[in-house]
Amino acid sequence: MDMLPKWAREIGRFLSVKPQFALWGNMFDIYPMKIEDSVVILPLYDYLRRLLAEVDYDVFFTYEPITTTNIRICRTIRSRFHNPV
Repeated sequence: MDMLPKWAREIGRFLSVKPQFALWGNMFDIYPMKIEDSVVILPLYDYLRRLLAEVDYDVFFTYEPITTTNIRICRTIRSRFHNPV
């Protein structure tokens, strides 16, 4: 995680005290992330998904005024409400 951009480090610092973050602009940027033994370039949404999954977030929401609101899955979620019989 030593390659994190400043904004990602700030999110990491404030996750325990801030329930929400709003990011805007440059939504099509790409960022490097170390995955296992290699560095991979990821689009912003995939970068955020992996970053938030590492700190136990399940989902995050995105709003794109031209298209729609999306729910993005950070990691596989085991339902807390559904108990298979």
